[in-house]
Amino acid sequence: MEFESIRRQIAAIPDAGAGLGHQAGVADMRLAIKKAQAMCRGAVSVFNSHLFGAAGYYAALASSAGLLCERCSVPFLLEPA
Repeated sequence: MEFESIRRQIAAIPDAGAGLGHQAGVADMRLAIKKAQAMCRGAVSVFNSHLFGAAGYYAALASSAGLLCERCSVPFLLEPA
């Protein structure tokens, strides 16, 4: 049970409401930064958004907070084989 409570603190999976990835990307990077500053690691995986947007800008947000960033985009729903 203790592991689960820690996992919820460092990770989030927000729904972008089928909106543009630019707005979701900035909001989610800010959330990841907040989690990383509180717990030394932040993992955010947004879903239900369109157009990944300016990945370099999201990385710059993390860099300006003194953090490293890894971003990726998967253009389709992954399902188990």
